[in-house]
Amino acid sequence: MNPDFRSLWRLLIAQAQGVFNDNAAKLALIGLAPLVLTATEAGWVTDLLAVLLVLPFVLFSPICGWLADRHPKRHVIRFALWLQVALTLLMTLALWQRLIWCAIALFFLLAVQTCLLSPAKQGALKEMVGSAHLTHAVSWLESLTITGILLGGLAGGGLFRWLDSLFNNPWRGAAACFLTLTAGCALTVMVFGNVKTAGAQSRDPFTLSLFWNHFRDLAYLWPLRELLLPALGIAYFYSLGGLLYLVIVSVGRELHPNSSEAVLVSGEYLAIMGGGIILGALLVIRLAKHWSAIRLVPLGGLGMTASLLALALLYPAGGLYISALLMLGVCSSLFIVPLNTHLQDHAAEDRRSRVIAAANLLLNIGGILAVAFHALLENIFRLHLRAQFLIMFAIMLTVSVAAWRIIARVTSGQHPRVA
Repeated sequence: MNPDFRSLWRLLIAQAQGVFNDNAAKLALIGLAPLVLTATEAGWVTDLLAVLLVLPFVLFSPICGWLADRHPKRHVIRFALWLQVALTLLMTLALWQRLIWCAIALFFLLAVQTCLLSPAKQGALKEMVGSAHLTHAVSWLESLTITGILLGGLAGGGLFRWLDSLFNNPWRGAAACFLTLTAGCALTVMVFGNVKTAGAQSRDPFTLSLFWNHFRDLAYLWPLRELLLPALGIAYFYSLGGLLYLVIVSVGRELHPNSSEAVLVSGEYLAIMGGGIILGALLVIRLAKHWSAIRLVPLGGLGMTASLLALALLYPAGGLYISALLMLGVCSSLFIVPLNTHLQDHAAEDRRSRVIAAANLLLNIGGILAVAFHALLENIFRLHLRAQFLIMFAIMLTVSVAAWRIIARVTSGQHPRVA
């Protein structure tokens, strides 16, 4: 097939903007919370928002996977983009009326919109470029997705801080911040336009069993080791990433307690990791010309392990700390891009979206567990940030060694390819 790079780039822009918007909204609400809520309430808002962002994937992944297979993916994506516009506008109105808990409830619906978009945009990649260019497409999708997450934090924290100072009113500043995000969502709808994808890939009718078909999708994955192992690796990566995100937010609070400056510093650190992720994606594209991409996974894992150890030992400011964040981003791409490429390229054509939905279910169950783990470490045990980084280092070291052994077996042909 002839690759449709024009449609690909429109899809990539829409995806990057979507995760950018979610995380800008999250950081703006995190910045607003300590200024308008009690200290106890504000202390739990960060973890609550993190749970709300991943909970729809646990509840609705099979339905969203069915929609992406049952209807042309461009229709599903376009609907999701318009829904994002509407929800962000409603959040603006809620904050103008000083209804932060209403805005948080709408944030959950915004996460539902992201869940709807996820299997459709991932499943559309191979339809647009075919297997020959899939590694490049996944490299850009993953790097722009993760960069959108991290830059969204910087934009949300920085924009809220600036507008809060401009209006000298946190409610008006937050409302203006979300109005700006609404304008960005509307622009993305126009950029996406009439992107081309294949038609519906499945004729399966809607049934109520879709609400509890998580186990069916996981049962489909379980015997297919070449799909299951990458799915577990992806779930682990994003769970660790969610934990790291929350810890970086805590770093900002430690450096600038009781100040809107905290979310700006956290956003800057997240953006540095985003820059590393882009560099890592470019490195994956180059290395994949000479290596089997899946062989990069253990290398990325060991690099992430070393970076986490450096973050645990260094003071959270200065050139060395920034270098460790940048290296963590580079190595993250080496770890996650090959896993996602492998998963998408080896899934059956008429079940790719459901395989992705099942992987998303694993990923987001892990994300909820990561949030609970963070709440346990910070709010219950009250561990220092250095101890939290050391725990992540120990976990990453164990996973890296396991990945090295598994990849060695997979590439030696001990696990058969999926038909």
